[in-house]
Amino acid sequence: MSGRTALVTGAAAGIGAAIAGLLAGRGYRVALLDRDGDAVAKAAEGLEGALALAADVAKEGDVARAFDSLPFVPDLVVNNAGIVR
Repeated sequence: MSGRTALVTGAAAGIGAAIAGLLAGRGYRVALLDRDGDAVAKAAEGLEGALALAADVAKEGDVARAFDSLPFVPDLVVNNAGIVR
């Protein structure tokens, strides 16, 4: 595994999970972030060295705590989180 690292928001399912999987497959150490802690943990299970973080990107405190808990500074951040109304 290379030294490249990434953080992907909205990573519990869909496009975010696919991006995290693609990056992991290309050698990135990936942190998956999503407000659904159980789903993001499940999404991270199959990715070597992946880290699951539960946080709501709409809450500054959640994001700060998530970044503070990272064991690395991400080289790449994919801001994929969003909602459909």
